[in-house]
Amino acid sequence: MHHINECTLSEFQFKLSYESWDSVFNGEDVDTIFNEFINTYLRVFHHSFPCKRFSSNQNTKPWISRGIIVSSQHKRDLYMLCRVTKDTKLMNYYKKYMKILSDVVKMAKFKYYNQLLWNSNNKSKIAWNIINSITNKKIVNHDISSIEINGKICTGYQNLASDFNKYFTSLPDTTSVSNPVNTSSSQANVSPLDYLKLSFTKPFSKIQLPPVTRNEIIAIVKSLKSTNSHGYDGISPKVLKTSLPFIYLHLYIYMQFIFTEGYISISFKVLTSNST
Repeated sequence: MHHINECTLSEFQFKLSYESWDSVFNGEDVDTIFNEFINTYLRVFHHSFPCKRFSSNQNTKPWISRGIIVSSQHKRDLYMLCRVTKDTKLMNYYKKYMKILSDVVKMAKFKYYNQLLWNSNNKSKIAWNIINSITNKKIVNHDISSIEINGKICTGYQNLASDFNKYFTSLPDTTSVSNPVNTSSSQANVSPLDYLKLSFTKPFSKIQLPPVTRNEIIAIVKSLKSTNSHGYDGISPKVLKTSLPFIYLHLYIYMQFIFTEGYISISFKVLTSNST
């Protein structure tokens, strides 16, 4: 875990301000620009934020075995190699390895939760506990004590239930349904596309992607929540927003090359791929 505080953040900004970024500005293709940018950024990042190790006695994911930990670390090592090379064999091997590891993790989860259900005396309760833990769902009280009906406040569970019953039982009588095709014989011959043609009478305009602006990039980065969560590279939104004044121009150049060439670098695809 990287040691991030006000002091290290200031040091990070200071080091970024002294980078020339010549390799980024002089890049002639998408792969070169992105690789040079991310390599320089990560070099400064790791020099500014030293790692600190800590141990926790609480295992929040008991289904993670020692083998999964070793395999996950090996997958990260493969990712770092794929980031600096264009070897298609290595890329294909990494994708295959990532898929196999994903299947192993899914099977480990299945066996762990299946064992919990098998050893439980109250399977219904354990099943809901598992669902809530996986979905990270918290218990929320949705108790309704009063409701406004036709300008009047109605209270009491019995009164609420009676008013709901009156509303829904009288709904068919008070609702009129208008249909442009209202005969049973004609409905059988009507295609769903006919309804779309009735709703959309004008042709759709062509999709045109305008050039990316610097202000758009700045606004997108600033809109991120300042959290410490991160992916493979260890860069959190908090760190990214801190370094924005020194890198937004490089991101702008990279995005311009993507729109001009119609191509995304291989390293960027690997960076944004799903990981464990």
